[in-house]
Amino acid sequence: LDVITRRWKLSGEEKRQIESSMKHVKTIIHADEMKWSQIQPIMIDRDIECMIAVAGAVVAADDKKTSGVERAQRAMNWPAEKLDPPPLVTGRDLMGLGFEAGPEFSRILKQVREAQLDGLAKTRDDAEQLVKKLSTSGPT
Repeated sequence: LDVITRRWKLSGEEKRQIESSMKHVKTIIHADEMKWSQIQPIMIDRDIECMIAVAGAVVAADDKKTSGVERAQRAMNWPAEKLDPPPLVTGRDLMGLGFEAGPEFSRILKQVREAQLDGLAKTRDDAEQLVKKLSTSGPT
């Protein structure tokens, strides 16, 4: 890829878009088979429109199913608060509950965010209950 981008004298932005598209094309193609929490981080990437275009070209060229690309395209029309809702629980919230930063801290935040994106935790109370359930050591 470096040889091609240098030869073609592509800009940094063009290189980034190519790399992002190559990295995530399979995820977008199979978006209809995945949990929203697996797709959402890609959907809020600044290069998502390019990624969707590349995935669309790949499915058209290979005569593959288009439902994953269509799901991604539909999501692009969602309001920002649905596409990337504010987290129900933040690191500051966990610290307020007595947790210390560390591997468990990060794991809990990640799992609560996934539950939120997948519709399993809809309120702050749901998220706090999940924090308690996920915690192996509890607040320190």
